[in-house]
Amino acid sequence: MRFGHLRIAKRGQPAEILELGRWLERQRARIACLSLDQLRCLHECPGVFLEPEHRWLARYFELVAYKKAHGDCRVPDTRTPGPLKSLGKWVAHQRRARDRLPLHRLYLLNYLGFDWTPLETDWRASYEVLRRFADRYGHCLVPTDHPDYPHLVGWMHIQRLRRQSGFLLGYQRKSLDQIGFDWDPHANYWMDRYRELAVFKKRFGHGNVPSSWNENRRLAGWVVTQRARWRRQQIPARQARLLNKLGFEWTPLENSWAACFRAFAAFRRAYPGRYPDPRKSKEEALASWVAQQRDLHLRGQLARDRRRGLERIGFRWKAP
Repeated sequence: MRFGHLRIAKRGQPAEILELGRWLERQRARIACLSLDQLRCLHECPGVFLEPEHRWLARYFELVAYKKAHGDCRVPDTRTPGPLKSLGKWVAHQRRARDRLPLHRLYLLNYLGFDWTPLETDWRASYEVLRRFADRYGHCLVPTDHPDYPHLVGWMHIQRLRRQSGFLLGYQRKSLDQIGFDWDPHANYWMDRYRELAVFKKRFGHGNVPSSWNENRRLAGWVVTQRARWRRQQIPARQARLLNKLGFEWTPLENSWAACFRAFAAFRRAYPGRYPDPRKSKEEALASWVAQQRDLHLRGQLARDRRRGLERIGFRWKAP
């Protein structure tokens, strides 16, 4: 560099120097129209830009290098340790100062595809994945172990928490409502199974869904869970009332034994001195129950209260 600087006076200079000064002014004025290579060349010449602009462009070219290496401008936030920390702070500052940035800086950042609202971008990306899931399956109940949607369940949980705490934006809630998002999946799942149980009872006349019922394994497992929750006193009163309304049996095995006991006592009163005959079709089931009680007693597995109840009505432990 001939003079060691580019601070060119507007008067008293040779014509070629004055022309150089005018050219530099034009480049500074059209900074947003320069290519990255042109801008880099000017930036590498000391004195072309004032110090604040020079420092800003230095960070800008760091961001250019970051995008070339990573494919985006999503520099980790300021909490990230290491060499990217200062660049991350600068990027965060550009987002906060967006409304105050000069137009040429906005243009240069937009030219790189700068993400001004990364949280919003992430939200829209996850929403779009959920929307496609809903289009494909007809609902938004993503299984926790679905291999194609590993992060979606956690994201959905966060949206429910944001809604409860009042941080979910109005348009976000409206968008989720439009695809049938389930804000309370546990309560809705319970009611879906309850309605299935009501259909089962109407069809079979009782609510004792077999635990191995292949036609609806989900309902069978749900029924077992409700009884376990009832034993642990963990079922809400409202749910218990709804199940009682259907005549739900909380202890079907005990109820079944009691029913068989009453049937056997009635049989003994009707036919004194005789036991149910397994060869007679009408007595076959009761005869099987009697044989089961004897077998349990022999193995020491019959409950004491049941043994005493049978003995009170003259039950013989050895078959005649």
